[in-house]
Amino acid sequence: MKKLSEGNAASYTLALILVTVVLRIFIASYTGLGIGEAYYFRGAVHLEWSYFDQPPLFLWLSGLTIKIFGLTNLGLRFPAVVLFTGTSWFLFLITKKLFNAKAGFWAVLVMNLSALFTVSVACWFQPDAPLMFFWLASTYFLVQLLFSKEGRDLKTIRNSRRTWLLWIMTGICLGLATLSKYHVLFIFAGAFMFIGTSKDQRHWLWHPGPYLAVLITIIFAFPVLWWNYNNNWASFVFQGSVIGENV
Repeated sequence: MKKLSEGNAASYTLALILVTVVLRIFIASYTGLGIGEAYYFRGAVHLEWSYFDQPPLFLWLSGLTIKIFGLTNLGLRFPAVVLFTGTSWFLFLITKKLFNAKAGFWAVLVMNLSALFTVSVACWFQPDAPLMFFWLASTYFLVQLLFSKEGRDLKTIRNSRRTWLLWIMTGICLGLATLSKYHVLFIFAGAFMFIGTSKDQRHWLWHPGPYLAVLITIIFAFPVLWWNYNNNWASFVFQGSVIGENV
């Protein structure tokens, strides 16, 4: 077995992802549903625009896979297993960009050794799997925007087709994260705080890109907004009361 290096770190990461996804398919297939999963499964059977206590994406995805695998544990959990493979890869790419490839491998390994992530998020039928996937996907595109100058002048970067595409992809991923779980608000707050407080990044506040991303996010969030509009904003009221109790 070759020593981990910058040259083979990506291959090692892909091998790790392959091994862990096989293990998770086994766990997802042969372990019983938890309390939360048993509570949620009815939503996957009866699809709606949105739901009382969670946005709808994980229920929509499982609603699709139970048509393929049947109403089984694997049918409900399969989207979580698949999405976590992408989450692991995005974590590798982000860490490689900000640090190096070897650090990316170790980041993925540590995350996969954590029971919270490798079982609860990656195997169970919950909203956290799509949230994490699209959270890290949007982070990846933001990192490409904020840390990839590649020797070009600022005007060229701001007006390039690549920049516009990255902002659009950021908006799409944030929109899908919004359909996953309301915790996505923290990435909005964090991104704008970073841009606003960094002298090198503040110029984005005067670029249409971030606001285009927000607009795309709102468009993707339409099912949640529409359901809440027709149900006295019940989901937002409930989640607000939960936050209030925890503060």
